[in-house]
Amino acid sequence: MPAMHCCSEAEAENFGIFFLELFGLLNHWSKKSVWEKECAGYSGFAKNFGSDQCISHEEFVHIINESVNKRFAGKTLCLEANPKMYMKTRCSLIILNRMSPVFPNSYKNAETIANRLQALVDAQKQISKDLYTLASRCNEQLKAKMKTFPEYIKEQQLKADQEKQAEEAKAKAAKAQKSEKPKDSRETNGKDGKEKSKGSESFT
Repeated sequence: MPAMHCCSEAEAENFGIFFLELFGLLNHWSKKSVWEKECAGYSGFAKNFGSDQCISHEEFVHIINESVNKRFAGKTLCLEANPKMYMKTRCSLIILNRMSPVFPNSYKNAETIANRLQALVDAQKQISKDLYTLASRCNEQLKAKMKTFPEYIKEQQLKADQEKQAEEAKAKAAKAQKSEKPKDSRETNGKDGKEKSKGSESFT
């Protein structure tokens, strides 16, 4: 978004509030039941000016996704630990902090932004304290939000299952190894006993 590259901190705050309200309303309308009740058939959603034909719910969702992707691209481009990008990064973080309740609203986008935020946090020595504080706050908020996505829950469950299987395999291997040791010792003791008896017979 070009405006993000040339706005002041106060304007970034206003942008954040504007996008918070805008995306909140769009997310509300993207629900099928809400769309049919509040949007379907209204002239504000007509395909062309003065036309009676309105866009469908599927078309509306497609438009929203395109808008979110453009917003997502603008956010990621500004999240850099570069002194020359200070104001752009700061304004981007201010906007992201303001609209965090409604953006990002997909796990894939959230994961990408979280990685960029983590890179900023890790580059603490290369950025100013205010940028570090803002990046840390946004990063913590986004991490908490990501835990509510179904994809995150599924991913964590998969990791837990894999760890459980690994622990079970490890325990099984340890048990098998433990059961083999007494057997080997008995065989060794048997061989030693036979050798001793043979030795005693030859001596007599």
